[in-house]
Amino acid sequence: MFSSCEPLGRNRSNDVKQNRVEAIQASLNDTGDYVKQTKSQFPESESFLRIQFIDVKRGWLGSRDSLFKTSDGGMTWFRVPLKIPKGTSLRTFRFRNFESGWIVFQKHPQDSLDYNGSEYGIMHTGTGGRSWILQYSGVGGQLDQLQVLPQDEVWAAGREFSERNTTRNHPMMIHTADEGQHWINDESLSQTEYGLTALAASKPSGVIATTVHGTVLKTDGFGTSWKEIAAIEDEPQTFFGQLGQTDDGQLWLLGGADSLEGAWGVLAKQTSHNSWIKYRADAYLSAALFITAEKIVACGHIVVEAGTPPSHQRKGIVLLSLDGGLTWKVIYKDSSVSSIKELETVERNVVWAVGDKGFVVRLDIP
Repeated sequence: MFSSCEPLGRNRSNDVKQNRVEAIQASLNDTGDYVKQTKSQFPESESFLRIQFIDVKRGWLGSRDSLFKTSDGGMTWFRVPLKIPKGTSLRTFRFRNFESGWIVFQKHPQDSLDYNGSEYGIMHTGTGGRSWILQYSGVGGQLDQLQVLPQDEVWAAGREFSERNTTRNHPMMIHTADEGQHWINDESLSQTEYGLTALAASKPSGVIATTVHGTVLKTDGFGTSWKEIAAIEDEPQTFFGQLGQTDDGQLWLLGGADSLEGAWGVLAKQTSHNSWIKYRADAYLSAALFITAEKIVACGHIVVEAGTPPSHQRKGIVLLSLDGGLTWKVIYKDSSVSSIKELETVERNVVWAVGDKGFVVRLDIP
């Protein structure tokens, strides 16, 4: 079904070694010209992680403790019974259609060195959330990403902790070709440093993933072998948490940092086989949507000084670029939410954004 590719080894391919990177400081403008918005009302206790629409009417919304669904385009949301094990929280979810979907739950130990205390699992519903079946579980790791591909494939990625030190980890990738009846733990990535933070379908086939430091891996086979195809250099403090491909197949990665050195975001775009442009903005970037190659919507937060003596405060923002990431305009900001975490769109010029403190907003993008 798939063609094979070269095994992943210690040495990078010549294509990766020869990557040329042009770094550009992107401009960020706060014009105050905000877009039309519709805000949903949820309790502040809900910290939303992800939103997914199947079509313009039907969609799903998840926080650490709850799962909601809508059948009227987000006008009303209904809580779905979610019977995850006691002491665990929802990590992520992904649906194939309005009836069939998967969730990942996670338990974090009180002692960060407790290897076996990090428990995770994958559950499936084929009834639109009315009932759930546990399909996979394990200890000593954390799953952060889910992708549902055609032909009954589902992929989950994260990190596997060292038995002696949970601060050291390696990629963890599990997948199924029969919608979860049988799961395979792909051990071919065990020698790769750092866990996986993002996962996406590859064009025209296969799967791509990235590590926290921007090393991009690809497989054309069903977990048979992986190849390192790109690496973003000189970004040791940037957390790369999202990747994808434009309509013409070019890779892009999104990352951010918020530390004593300041807050920033990085959008790295592949312009040719061995050339990259890296746009750096003065805002933490957590997610992006490529409406077209030039029209990009991103979200995250900015850090501002306020009060006497001054303290650093975070304000959630949504940004719009019409030139591929060179210039950005703040089209939405909210001081009541410290960061906007995820974006979704299935309708032309309509974007949904979610974050902590029950934040869910629909934006009409010009």
